[in-house]
Amino acid sequence: MLRKIDKAVDLSFIRELTSHLYCADNGRPSIDPILFFRIYLIIFLYGIDSDRQACEEIQYNLAYRWFCRLALEDTVPDHSSLSKIRDRLGEETFKKIFDQIIKICINKKLVDGSKVMMDGSIVKADAALRSMVDRPKEGESLEDQVPPKYIKDRKLGNRHQVSKTDPESTLAGKKGEPKKLAYKVHDTIDRKSRIIIDTHVTTGVELEGKVMMSRIDHIENNFSLKIEELTADRGYGYGENLAELEKEKLKVLFPISMKMLVKIMILIILIITKSTITSLACRGTSYFRPIFLHI
Repeated sequence: MLRKIDKAVDLSFIRELTSHLYCADNGRPSIDPILFFRIYLIIFLYGIDSDRQACEEIQYNLAYRWFCRLALEDTVPDHSSLSKIRDRLGEETFKKIFDQIIKICINKKLVDGSKVMMDGSIVKADAALRSMVDRPKEGESLEDQVPPKYIKDRKLGNRHQVSKTDPESTLAGKKGEPKKLAYKVHDTIDRKSRIIIDTHVTTGVELEGKVMMSRIDHIENNFSLKIEELTADRGYGYGENLAELEKEKLKVLFPISMKMLVKIMILIILIITKSTITSLACRGTSYFRPIFLHI
């Protein structure tokens, strides 16, 4: 896998995107940003749990060393340096690099983008329910709030409480499961190649359908693609979205809930019944008229 990636993807653009974050004539020699991203590709591709574990495995794994362009005598970066680089680069830089990789995939005909799938996933935040405090009132600050010692039997909600540890996270969870502090990741995937072409993070309570049209617009404008068909779950298929999709002439594949299916079946039966009774009435069977003709 590493050989295929190394052959297909030229990562030299990373230096250009990160050059404004480095000083050319001051400070100690830095870790090459390309090396940093090669290490993180290994972490994600092979499911390595931590920066520390990744650096330890690169020490003795010759395939990893080859992919990182490290000779046997070269020193592997310390795991603490990876954390500092990640914070220094920031979310915006990661986003630019992600977009550039997608553009490379499009240029190499790996991504078509005409047919996509969209879904949202809840991701647990790095914060505990114990960190929930009352939302600060006017004139108060979040830092002044003291988390309770015990949370048993305490009612928690996003309206009146907020996490002191991670204020941007919200209580969320699937129906029937305990709520947890979380975010929601909205992914759009090219249906043919299964490559993620867009990812967007919101609070855990954000509805998938609310961000659907904005993500479609972002993909089409950012990558010059034309989405023709969308596959998603029924959480996306409500009136406002359906009207917008029809306006954009997008073909949609949404599953129908049992409740909606029953409504459609009743409507079909009523239409057929009305058509049949109207036909009978036209032939002179007027005793049907008072009951059925005005449904």
